Amino acid sequence: MKAIIKKSRPKVLAANLSGQKLSALQNTSQKFSADVITVEDQQIAISAALGETSAECSDKGKYADSNAEFLLFAGFDRAALNKFLDELNKVRANVDLKAMYTPNNRNWSVAHLIDELEKEHKQMTGGDVNG
Repeated sequence: MKAIIKKSRPKVLAANLSGQKLSALQNTSQKFSADVITVEDQQIAISAALGETSAECSDKGKYADSNAEFLLFAGFDRAALNKFLDELNKVRANVDLKAMYTPNNRNWSVAHLIDELEKEHKQMTGGDVNG
């Protein structure tokens, strides 16, 4: 008997999205059979926010919460991610701060990852992020 490994659905973790962008994200996610998880507590570990563990994050309270719009993608391959982002752009729901879920950021707080992305965005573009 062969074991069947059930592949989990892709997930999108979102912070600080509202109105049209949140609606567009939810509609696009349905097309890709992905789950949207909105996060209110930015001090939670990313892995916990995605429902994978209840472990404490490695940096809770070290980074301030942000108002910047943010998306984190888990379980997407490169092709699916590119198509997903193209769909968001078509409906004018672009979000500047985006990341992939990795072994390196899984125990970071959401606030930590947003902080790192804000620094990177500012350095790359010389400007502030949307939000």
